[in-house]
Amino acid sequence: MFPNLELVKMVADIENPTLFSHDLKSADILFLDLIVSGGNINTLADFIADIPILIITSAISRWQYPEFIKNREHFALQKPISLQMFQSCIEKAIQP
Repeated sequence: MFPNLELVKMVADIENPTLFSHDLKSADILFLDLIVSGGNINTLADFIADIPILIITSAISRWQYPEFIKNREHFALQKPISLQMFQSCIEKAIQP
């Protein structure tokens, strides 16, 4: 449905971000859930700093976001995410 998007990698455990840091460095968009297994979400701050588009896909409210998210431009998709919400977010995120 979204020919301009290519899923490069899914990571279920962030215990060792260096294992997927190469994929993060080459990403244009990162979809990030703030509830993660295997580590603290704050350990990702340096790894995702240069990713141009950050989309938070989480059920937690914006005021609970970690500071490294609050302090940078990002988009939010509140769970549960519908196809219409996803499409609208993508359109906003990739508009020139």
